[in-house]
Amino acid sequence: MKNFIQGIFDLLKTRITHGIETSNPSLYQQLLQINGPDLFASTLGISRQKVKSGVYQGGWADCPWIAVYSRNTNGAQTGYYVVYLFAADGSRVYLSFNQGIEGIPPVLIEKRREDLKVLTECVPGINTEQISLSPMTKSERPRKYEMGNVCSYMYEDGRVPENEVLIKDFKSMYSLLQFVEYTNFKLHIQDPKSLFIRLTSINLKLLEEKAKQYHTSFYIGIHEENKEIVDVIIQQLFNKIPTYVNFHHPSQSWSGVIKEVLQDRKYIKPSKVINFKKTSLTPAYYIHICLLEKVQNEFMLNKLLLPRQRINQQEILALNSTNNNYSLSYERYDFVREMQRKTNLELEFIEDLKETLLRSGQIILAGPPGTGKTLVAEELGRIVAGVANVKVIQFHPSYTYEEFVEGLRPKPGESSLVFIPSPGALLKWAEKARNNEHHKFILIIDEMNRANLPKVFGELFYLLEYRNRKIDLQYSESYELPDNLYIIGTMNTVDRNIRTLDYALRRRFEIFEIKASPILLKRYYDMPENSLSVPNLVEGFIQLNENLRREIDRHHEIGHAYFMRRGDFTREDLRKIWERKVFPIIEEYLFDLRDEEIHTKFNLEKFWPEVPIYGTDRDNPEED
Repeated sequence: MKNFIQGIFDLLKTRITHGIETSNPSLYQQLLQINGPDLFASTLGISRQKVKSGVYQGGWADCPWIAVYSRNTNGAQTGYYVVYLFAADGSRVYLSFNQGIEGIPPVLIEKRREDLKVLTECVPGINTEQISLSPMTKSERPRKYEMGNVCSYMYEDGRVPENEVLIKDFKSMYSLLQFVEYTNFKLHIQDPKSLFIRLTSINLKLLEEKAKQYHTSFYIGIHEENKEIVDVIIQQLFNKIPTYVNFHHPSQSWSGVIKEVLQDRKYIKPSKVINFKKTSLTPAYYIHICLLEKVQNEFMLNKLLLPRQRINQQEILALNSTNNNYSLSYERYDFVREMQRKTNLELEFIEDLKETLLRSGQIILAGPPGTGKTLVAEELGRIVAGVANVKVIQFHPSYTYEEFVEGLRPKPGESSLVFIPSPGALLKWAEKARNNEHHKFILIIDEMNRANLPKVFGELFYLLEYRNRKIDLQYSESYELPDNLYIIGTMNTVDRNIRTLDYALRRRFEIFEIKASPILLKRYYDMPENSLSVPNLVEGFIQLNENLRREIDRHHEIGHAYFMRRGDFTREDLRKIWERKVFPIIEEYLFDLRDEEIHTKFNLEKFWPEVPIYGTDRDNPEED
């Protein structure tokens, strides 16, 4: 690959120095059209048909290139691809991850670039500044490549690295292409639009009153003049795309989720409707808003790509517009927002988790079973370290220092087995962090308190408290943990009460309690993609945990996650979950009581009288 790149450099310099007539078009064509694609296809083990190049066809290409396309992309106009882009003067080449920009508005190109940049956190040494190809050409093609660039490596003429580095860099970039192509990340770059509403002081007061009165679930009346905006929202909801609403006033901002759009108001309580526009006309649409919460004003500028409006021949952001209350904006993809959508936690709490982890280096998420601790830990890890730099391990009663830190392990010797010091899970991950100091790494320890923690951690208690100091381990001298390694532990409070934790451990970890939350349960079924067919599910959930707290304590509750199911949650679903998951846990909690006493105090009918004890196909149990 080094020879190929240097060969293109040499031809470009010959062209500039001696003129195109004395250059060798056939050699140029051979390199780009045959040698390069063959080399890339064999190196990556991919189809030759997915590799294309810019070739000599009666004239020199103004920006020589050779690209590898994704599975569903066959050209540079649309989709995503990895490409070598040579500067026209032969001074440098960029290995670039690019997006097609044909027919796409500039604001949307910027939005996609920002979305895709979140993936680059896991790629060492990558550059996210825009590339520069066009100083020596007036052609528009190089400028289009520049606009489509997301991230890149750059190699200068005469300083091209060895093949080993070139292949490593290419495979790193190609892995980004595969990630976009084969994972759910492509679902987040569908360019969804959110409703942006600029508030007057009077409207802000109305919003605050409704949010307080109806627990952040109410309706906004929209008139016929905004039909085009409403049509976009309806289409996104139909396609199951999460759609948000953002309210802005110079003093504060709010953000929420759009659950549905209705045209018939007969099922809507009039007092739950806000009509921001003072008119005698009846609104044509009613947008159902839920999960509303205050956000910092910076959120609007950092997370939204706001439309520009032309007023008096001057373009200004809709944020400052005095012309129109309603507009659509693009939302940059953001792991914090995505974590909120998956966990239903408040943005403020997520930001607190993030800031504490970055400051202290290690935190613990503790709570009863079914509160989503592992999900929260994994999503938090993605926010802090990116997609690829999160590792999960699980402790158990037989977990040892040797598995976690380091120990002697047998390896074949010349005549017999020999035992040599080998790193455990933590030291292996710490070494990877040490070798990539510009990136953050997360180690998640699930079910942390199931192991004997002082025995498993050993000398690491010291290193967790003093990150800038060294200590001798059992087999390693002067060891220190890298600053870019962060640890998230999860603890089930039923297995071992938090109050009994080793004091040395408590000093080194900040503990966040993830409680069984009826608020999160309600938020979950307020989401547009979920529905609830069980009367008083939340009320029964509250009563169940109140009874458990009276009988035992707050550490022995039932988490909300047990009652969450995508789509429609039915009475039959609740009955099955109670029989197969919830009640067996309660029996374990109350193992010292007689069966009859447990069934009397905790039965399905007591908390949800509307739910039949038996399923629809077992209405008469005596027939079994």
